[in-house]
Amino acid sequence: LCGDHPTCRECFRMGDPSEKGHACTHLGSMSFSFTKERFSSERWRIAMASKQMGCKQPGCRVCMPQVWACLADRCTFVGCGRDQSQHAMQHATSEHHPVCINLTTRMTWCYSCDKELLDPELSEAHRTILSYVRDLLAPPAPKPASTSMVKAGAKTYPRGQCGMQNVGNTCYLNSAMQALSHCTPLHHYMRHCSLPPHIVSSRQRIKLSMRMQALVQGLWSGSQRTLSPMEFVRDVFDLFPAFSGYGQQDTQEFIVAVLDRLHEETKIEIHPKTPTQERSLQSADHITSSSSSSSSCATPTPAPSSPPTSSPSTHDPSGDPSAPPKPPAPPPKVFSSAISDIFEGTLLSKARCLNCGKTSPTKDKFYDISVSISQKRAPKPDPAKKSRMGWLTSMTDYVGLTSPTVSLEDCLHNYCSVEGLTGGDKYRCEFCKALHDSEKSLSIVKLPEVLCIHIKRFRYDTYFASKLSNHVVFPLRGLDMTPCCATEGEVPPDPALYDLFAVVVHSGSPGGGHYIAYAKNSKSGKWFLFDDSHVTEVREDEVAQMQAYVLFYQRRPSAQREEERKVVRGLKKKGAPTEYACLPRDWWMRWRTTSHSSPIDNTPFICKHHNMKRWAR
Repeated sequence: LCGDHPTCRECFRMGDPSEKGHACTHLGSMSFSFTKERFSSERWRIAMASKQMGCKQPGCRVCMPQVWACLADRCTFVGCGRDQSQHAMQHATSEHHPVCINLTTRMTWCYSCDKELLDPELSEAHRTILSYVRDLLAPPAPKPASTSMVKAGAKTYPRGQCGMQNVGNTCYLNSAMQALSHCTPLHHYMRHCSLPPHIVSSRQRIKLSMRMQALVQGLWSGSQRTLSPMEFVRDVFDLFPAFSGYGQQDTQEFIVAVLDRLHEETKIEIHPKTPTQERSLQSADHITSSSSSSSSCATPTPAPSSPPTSSPSTHDPSGDPSAPPKPPAPPPKVFSSAISDIFEGTLLSKARCLNCGKTSPTKDKFYDISVSISQKRAPKPDPAKKSRMGWLTSMTDYVGLTSPTVSLEDCLHNYCSVEGLTGGDKYRCEFCKALHDSEKSLSIVKLPEVLCIHIKRFRYDTYFASKLSNHVVFPLRGLDMTPCCATEGEVPPDPALYDLFAVVVHSGSPGGGHYIAYAKNSKSGKWFLFDDSHVTEVREDEVAQMQAYVLFYQRRPSAQREEERKVVRGLKKKGAPTEYACLPRDWWMRWRTTSHSSPIDNTPFICKHHNMKRWAR
């Protein structure tokens, strides 16, 4: 909390950061003449132009873009951030100079308040000086991008390159939302599809869906360079008490919680069709407008009666024909949503008892898979070299200071390999009704359209927590998930190849760190770094060198889907069609942006009598 105003965090959470007496006051007095002389000197400009401006702490070799300049009056210190050796933070503590500015992103940060300083919180004099400093630090203006832009006054902003302000340790939320907003099927659904009226009528139940829809539209509107997620943050705090406050949070847990909530808010029950309905649908070529207007849902059309059929399983097990048959159990309810169609997969878990040899399979839905950084397939060290390792080397290896390289394919292989359950992890066999040694294996029965892979980098022991800094080599294109699929059951009709479109990176320690996101713009095909409110274009090879924490892959379209899209593009060139058909907009968006969409489902706007609902006409 802010030392001068103990309740400033709560007031900022209520959405009035500029209220007098509650804004950050740690900036102190700044001399415009000294600031101008410092940041416009010839030596400073040469170091900035050559990207050689580095940390002034003796022995530290960290250079741009990970350095911060102190903004205290008459102070010229430049130090590395909390993601490196934390010399800027140490300077802020020892010299009581808590405010600094990043020389690359131009973000102004207060270590005492532990948040980014926004212009509405500052006095007019401070805003003038900081605006001058940001202009001096700004890189040369790039040429206009080829992506679609929207005018905002005299400026233009490329779509999908909008930053999000850090409103108090919300980097975990900003990075997660940037990654999800660059998921092509999701952001097309949020931007171009509207929620059905029977869902919108209960606004309190879909609070997060409506707020996220507004957030994604703002990020891709092209009307602003940065936006504040304060309204979205408020709803997150209300819906998820575990994320309330401004402490350190885990972005992977937040992503799963948000996706699950969005699914619960927008899900629609899928009613299986009866044989009579199937026959009536097959006999009808299309629904004409006259039949739609002549029938009404208020007057149900009776279906032709058929003689009841009975099966042996519905009668009394004693075999007495006079006993009344038992009513069949109602089928389980099935729900679907755009979130489940995009992110949901099915995992098959098999536990084989080593006593009786029988296998117990279990299927579970998942939004992401969490893989461990395993070194089982890594090259074995030299025994002679291992014998010379002292206790200090062993300890640094245990806490993760040494970082052997592993591949994502190795992590996935170990995730799906057979694991022995012995000792205290014995499995209770449902056939033996006792605890026995067993073997457990995991495989994927149904692959999701968007595959979210969480790499377990944090390790929690009895007395302390550590972070594994191993570099996991991940492919940017062509991740083959076929080896992870179940050998029996659903087999992918095409090679299950995935291409990367977003990465969330965590830097720092388990007790405190920072999240950033790298995402690929679907319009331009370029990669961008999203560091809260600052967006920077990066090269593809830079993304491959990051220590990934959460990876987002999208499945490649099948050959059949590519052919279908070519046919549709050909129809558009032929001119206006002579016949029309009604399709759900969300299904059409999924067909355009996903690899394997579900069959056409008119459930949202077709009543149970197969007529178009009044609101959809």
